[in-house]
Amino acid sequence: MDEAITVPPALEGERLDRSLALLYNLSRSQAARLISAGSVSLNRKLAASASKQLHSGDKICVTASSLQDLRPQLVPEPEVKIDLVHEDDDLIVINKPSGLVVHPGARHAKGTLAAGLLARFPEIQVVGEPGRPGIVHRLDKGTSGLMAVARSMRAYEFLKDELANRKIQRHYLAICVGEFENERGLVDAPIGKSTRNPTLMQIMASGRAAKTFYQVKERFRGITLVLCQLETGRTHQIRVHLAAIGHPLLGDVAYNPHPYAILELQEPQPPSQSPSAKIEEPQAMTEMLRAMTQELQAKFSERPALHSCFLSCRHPATKQEMSFSSTLPPDMKGLIEALRQPGFFTTGHLRHVG
Repeated sequence: MDEAITVPPALEGERLDRSLALLYNLSRSQAARLISAGSVSLNRKLAASASKQLHSGDKICVTASSLQDLRPQLVPEPEVKIDLVHEDDDLIVINKPSGLVVHPGARHAKGTLAAGLLARFPEIQVVGEPGRPGIVHRLDKGTSGLMAVARSMRAYEFLKDELANRKIQRHYLAICVGEFENERGLVDAPIGKSTRNPTLMQIMASGRAAKTFYQVKERFRGITLVLCQLETGRTHQIRVHLAAIGHPLLGDVAYNPHPYAILELQEPQPPSQSPSAKIEEPQAMTEMLRAMTQELQAKFSERPALHSCFLSCRHPATKQEMSFSSTLPPDMKGLIEALRQPGFFTTGHLRHVG
């Protein structure tokens, strides 16, 4: 079936080839080849010019066979390491590391989680969408943690329905900039594609409903560890919602204009439990803090501090409730441990999270 897409307001006045690349996850050269081959129609007429300027609401349609020829063909890659948490005949649960792309796209044709899964579980080749075998839901490249993967078609259909009906629970640990006023809360705001950058998302009245519950787990000076629970699963939901309330994720260069500002050099303070304590060798401690800050910036230079720590769903075959948990990865754990050092960032702990 040919694939048709309506041009969003964010692409008003944009060139056809660039819009085609963004909307169909292609490169500019691939988009240009489709247009020159006569595989693209605009408002039911053959598109003849790659430079044609688009209007919001225009209809772009691409011949499915031509599009499929351009998209990366998934090849099993046994060298992609898979951290398995659970596997049976229907369900696979994995612990994804940060930096691993879930499925192939224009910028990431190889080295994906999907290719690694296909090498280990070849039967999922026919499960779900082409190029995305078994993938029920995804995590951003920079996000680490738990993901459910279907090993059979019945499992895929069941889990997709459960996800649509909001019966799959997902919790995330997030390290946020700023100190939350309330211990817990709900961000209820619709999310849609950004009108300035179609690769990003934003809160907008015409967007899709989105709800994120949050609970403060541990407080530091200028930084807060928060547990988030998704009721919906929109693209970049946690990142957009937390940024909207003034607490973007540490290291999130897409939604935080100053992703490391809070880690700038601060004067060491006496431990809170010993107000009268004197800091010895302040210059040495200042140097230690500077080194720690640089290390933290390096660790989170390519990913937001976000980890999928809990996943709960019904088993596709038995219908029994199953739950899985994942501790913080080394980079986030190391950051929390560094922040806990007395006299640096600590303002008082609420509870410790493993």
